[in-house]
Amino acid sequence: MSLSEEISRVGSLFIDTSIAIYLLEAHPEFGSLAKQVVEAYQSGSVSGYTSVVTVTETIAKPAALGDEAYIQRCLKFLEEDPTLTLVEITPLVAERAGRLRGKYRKLRTADAMQLAAAILAGTEAFVTNDVGLKRVDEIRIIVLRDYLCAPSSRASPLWTRRQHVAPAASPGNSGHCPALPLGARCLSRGYCIPPITHLTNCNASSMMRWRVRRCLGRCLEAWDAHKPCGQELQVPRGGRG
Repeated sequence: MSLSEEISRVGSLFIDTSIAIYLLEAHPEFGSLAKQVVEAYQSGSVSGYTSVVTVTETIAKPAALGDEAYIQRCLKFLEEDPTLTLVEITPLVAERAGRLRGKYRKLRTADAMQLAAAILAGTEAFVTNDVGLKRVDEIRIIVLRDYLCAPSSRASPLWTRRQHVAPAASPGNSGHCPALPLGARCLSRGYCIPPITHLTNCNASSMMRWRVRRCLGRCLEAWDAHKPCGQELQVPRGGRG
């Protein structure tokens, strides 16, 4: 069953923070699935909900980076969309969250708040990408990664290949992308990048991984729009390309 078919089986859904982030950052793997979820409630097919916790979690890292423009995009998406109901965290929600944390070991407070808000709002499904939340039986849990296509059947080769190179840089376009660590060059500026796994390995800080994922989402989307048909790519394995 596809994600759209799964969503069509419910009348209302609650989006977790990850869905908003994947959509806003055009995540290379989950962005298209997040878009399906958002389009479902924006089209009126289902009722859409999230909570103020999503606002907090979505703007936290951009705030740390001082990215006010991105913060405003987040707020506009979450607070100004008439098709998305923003649920407040009331004492009743807080109490329900506490009960959920007591029932499910190692359930994070933020996740418990989100789940409690979704349950008390009467939503039929909770859309997330956290496989660990499947153990919660008070509400239907829809996990994005369960609806990823097999690599061989994905529509765009961009999602299956891990190494790409953009066309040659144009004059005056030689600056290093500030969102990437030294040794990685941004596709949207006409440069090559090392494999995604190299950039997002476990040795990188969580902040750097977030910046890399965000930049890669933009770069891959831009490359997909203008890459020559059938052009194959080779990327240097090491640092600077």
